[in-house]
Amino acid sequence: MINGMPYLKLEKWLADSKIQAVRLLDIWDANDIVYLRIQDLQTNKTEIISFNLTYDGDFWLWSLASLDYLMQLGLKH
Repeated sequence: MINGMPYLKLEKWLADSKIQAVRLLDIWDANDIVYLRIQDLQTNKTEIISFNLTYDGDFWLWSLASLDYLMQLGLKH
């Protein structure tokens, strides 16, 4: 992940999903938790999302992917 680059954020909830174009502003870790400060490209609002690095379950709330990565996935099919 590169600070300042645009990404697509996918939020996954029990019965709903949301896709959002964001810019990665900062990333850091503390006490086995990774934090990402992101900015919504449409509204310019910033937020901090986090994930516990020791979690080993199957459920996830969000993921980020670059457009380049998504395009590479599309070319493989």
